[in-house]
Amino acid sequence: MISTEDLIIKEYQKSGNNIRSLARKYKIRRRKIKNILKHANIKLKNCKEARREQIKCGLTVGKNHPNYGKTPAVGAGRCRWYYYNGHIYQGTWEFKLGLWFEQQDKIFNCHKDVRQFEYQINNKDKTYCPDFYLVNEDIFVEVKGYFTKDDRKKIEIVREQYPDVIIEIYDKNRLLELDIFDIDKTLSIVLDEYEINYKENKSLMSFIEKHEDDKIEIIKDYLVRKLNLTKIANKYETTYRVINLIYKKWIEKYWKDKDEREKFVRLYCINEINDKYRKNCDLHKLTKRYRISRKLLNDIVTKDAINERKELQQKKYDENYGKHLATFDLPEITSEFVNKILKDYNDNKSMRQIGKIYGLRKRNIRKILNDNDIEIRNPGYYRLQTITM
Repeated sequence: MISTEDLIIKEYQKSGNNIRSLARKYKIRRRKIKNILKHANIKLKNCKEARREQIKCGLTVGKNHPNYGKTPAVGAGRCRWYYYNGHIYQGTWEFKLGLWFEQQDKIFNCHKDVRQFEYQINNKDKTYCPDFYLVNEDIFVEVKGYFTKDDRKKIEIVREQYPDVIIEIYDKNRLLELDIFDIDKTLSIVLDEYEINYKENKSLMSFIEKHEDDKIEIIKDYLVRKLNLTKIANKYETTYRVINLIYKKWIEKYWKDKDEREKFVRLYCINEINDKYRKNCDLHKLTKRYRISRKLLNDIVTKDAINERKELQQKKYDENYGKHLATFDLPEITSEFVNKILKDYNDNKSMRQIGKIYGLRKRNIRKILNDNDIEIRNPGYYRLQTITM
């Protein structure tokens, strides 16, 4: 029977396979697959080589292309992106045309909710999505700054395959005729004020506006409650990408900078730390949870919390004392028994020796001595006795 490692090595050597595709297929980490191939002395393909193989095999063409049937992601490409009145525009020409449509009181969609057309070119399946759709006129609009031969051919094929569909091209000449290039100045709109940056897009800004009041809780979710970014994204009903940007904007400095983290803990976590301290929370777990030093914890904890913790510990000790002894076959502690223990202790016998004689645990003997107001000797006392003798 062929092992999984042999299958991975065999398939990797076939054209079109790469480390990522094999990792998905066998549900193994890419690092492990790399190690398997290195131990087998297989030369690893670089990104360009893997890409060329996939193109030759037709794995990234037509319906197999990852962007097939998808509109361009916000921030993709070299164009600047803008958000205005609920529409996202790719480039200044689209933005100005959108402003002109608004001036003409036209109802339109831009990129979002615009129909996609499937077509074939050179026996390859592709999709085409116009920039605008004029709802009332049932017209699709394409804005073209650089109208290449491939673009013209694509439009011609789509028009042939969909003869009932109207697609209008707004190129530089058409925009000049309609005096659209200066519409931003006519309406006194500064385009740069509405630009969307790839790192600070509309979804990020809307998240910040919506959850500005939850900022401290979001930081605590990551720092204290140990939620990962995926869980935080699910909690606040947003995408991982937005939360990743929020991490860089709000959380990262507290996670990486010790001084910043200690300031944050002093400002926003004192009450919860004191509450946990009162409830006898393990101190090591407490410092680990908030990623602070024991010295800072001692500075934060109040005297009231310390006293309440001591009272709770004493109460638990009194309640639970002796319960664990039920599993042992221990003698009944009578008044005669207590007198014998006290006499032996006064005769300079240690608690360990007394425990062996009467079959008692050291803590039982300690309690008997404490109850009778006998001062418990330091272990060093017996060492001194041995030396002097």
